Amino acid sequence: MHLYMALFLILLEPISSYKILIFSPRLGHSHVNFMGRIADILVEAGHDVTVFVPDLNPDVSNNGSKLAKIIRKRFPNNPYLAKNSSGIMWKKKGNSILRVYQLFKRLSDAQRMTCRKHLEDDKLMDSLQAEQYDLGITEYINFCGYSIFKRIGLNNYITATAVNLFEVTSDIFGVSSNPSYVPASFAFTSDKMNYRDRLTNIIIYAITYGLTKFIWEPAAQSLQHHLPNKFDYIEAVEKSSLIFVNTEELIEFPRLVSRKIVFVGGIAISEASPLTEDYQQIMDHSGRGVILVSFGTIVKSKDMDSDMKKIFEDAFQQLSEITFIWKYENDERGEDVYLPNVIKRKWVPQNDLLNHHKLLAFISHCGQNSLMESINGGVPLICIPLFSDQFRNAATAKNRNVAVILNKENLTAVGLSSAVKTIINEESYRKSAQKLKKMIKYKPVSARERLIRYTEFVIKYGPFENFNVAASKLNIFQYFLVDVLLVAYLSKGGRWKLSEVKIHSGRPS
Repeated sequence: MHLYMALFLILLEPISSYKILIFSPRLGHSHVNFMGRIADILVEAGHDVTVFVPDLNPDVSNNGSKLAKIIRKRFPNNPYLAKNSSGIMWKKKGNSILRVYQLFKRLSDAQRMTCRKHLEDDKLMDSLQAEQYDLGITEYINFCGYSIFKRIGLNNYITATAVNLFEVTSDIFGVSSNPSYVPASFAFTSDKMNYRDRLTNIIIYAITYGLTKFIWEPAAQSLQHHLPNKFDYIEAVEKSSLIFVNTEELIEFPRLVSRKIVFVGGIAISEASPLTEDYQQIMDHSGRGVILVSFGTIVKSKDMDSDMKKIFEDAFQQLSEITFIWKYENDERGEDVYLPNVIKRKWVPQNDLLNHHKLLAFISHCGQNSLMESINGGVPLICIPLFSDQFRNAATAKNRNVAVILNKENLTAVGLSSAVKTIINEESYRKSAQKLKKMIKYKPVSARERLIRYTEFVIKYGPFENFNVAASKLNIFQYFLVDVLLVAYLSKGGRWKLSEVKIHSGRPS
């Protein structure tokens, strides 16, 4: 009788289901998948989630979420990535400062154009406002999300980022990214730097800040003209109750953080499924084992120039005892050299392959999700970063002894084949990858649990400023106490006596 009564009371207990709006434009596959995974996890937790998905990148066709409600807005004349940039990234100067500037400019212009149309669409804005959402979630890089939240009166929101914590973002939250030991987002160095590394690091910092201050922030701030009330982009970011960061702290370089920063790396990874019969036969009939080759969805292998393609083909030919499954987006062979140990496919079940015991290594661009999937499968990497944060991701993997890094600027067939031999012959790489896999699996609180608990906490008690660091309001002179030290020095003519400093007892008066 008591058991039935207990069950009855449990059924009567109200279940809190909150309404959540996630702004997730089609920027890139990894960004859409990350935000979509957040949506699905929150739906599985019992919440009513809507994902607003404006078209931004014509190469991205999915919505990211399988469970949430979708609001999609099409913009057929969007200029973003109208020109194929995949081939440029394979060139030796594809990640030059000029290329990065052009990417920032094109993306900011596209966001500004599409966002202006959203804000001017009174019917859309009124319908969103009528939903009375309890929480909003947007990526830092998608500045339109903050302006939409402002427009519909949604003041309780969380910032997210599908990549590592950018230095410009952490500074907004008052958390210093000291360039003497914290590698910049686009840097190729570890946290243990010599003089040259620190010099390079601070130059990259300066470039990132410049691009943000003179391109990104003005584009975001221009949306003020389409809002009824004052809008300050930096202030809007700072008012986020939390920021979800798609990196795994067990892989990331150790650095100072605040309680406002919540690591949820790995939530975008799905459970591995058994291989299809086709792929299982490939694995079963491979000699020494299989190596997966994939460079993500933005930069395609088919867009390599002939010289770069020959480097890979020559290297694979030298390693005839290994089978290579190469994600190659073109069915037509054309002038491609036929190699019996190379299997090219337009699409591959990457996560499923990475969890197969015969997968020896992963040749990758080291994008955030690819890195996480590889570690989740306990597979070491050969990283060939091509642009953006991939250089830093590769450095974190090398720092954990789970990767060898090759530079596309001086890549050779001999260098590539040598890297493959190093990864598969030196057992330490696989042991490190397997250990990281177990550490992530058995860490005290999973990324999924963090995401759900912190989201519900912000909904119940946000917006709040309890985690705001006062350092965000200080200028550089105040932060490093330059004003205090300078005044103290000048007031005593350069002679500052410690005995003259009065220290209060701290007792209440």
